Amino acid sequence: MTPRGGPFPHLRLNRVVKVQQGTEVARLVHAGHSFRQAADVLGLSLTTAWRRYWFPASTAGPRPHPAAARHPCLPQRAPVAAHSRRQAPTCLRH
Repeated sequence: MTPRGGPFPHLRLNRVVKVQQGTEVARLVHAGHSFRQAADVLGLSLTTAWRRYWFPASTAGPRPHPAAARHPCLPQRAPVAAHSRRQAPTCLRH
């Protein structure tokens, strides 16, 4: 048996196949099928059909810039005043 380079790389699909399967699952679900029925029609597991359904939506939008923060900088509130030698933590983004 030849090594496959890890536990799952042989299971990875091309993104095009994932998008095609996702659009087929979406088409069936919007036509009135349940996810289980759509999975049976396409020969997928229920979990895979659910993941494929959301794959095109998650890859369709623009990717955020790497420097963009995922969460807004929340105000730093301390229960007591900061020590005189140590500065209170501040947001690094301005």
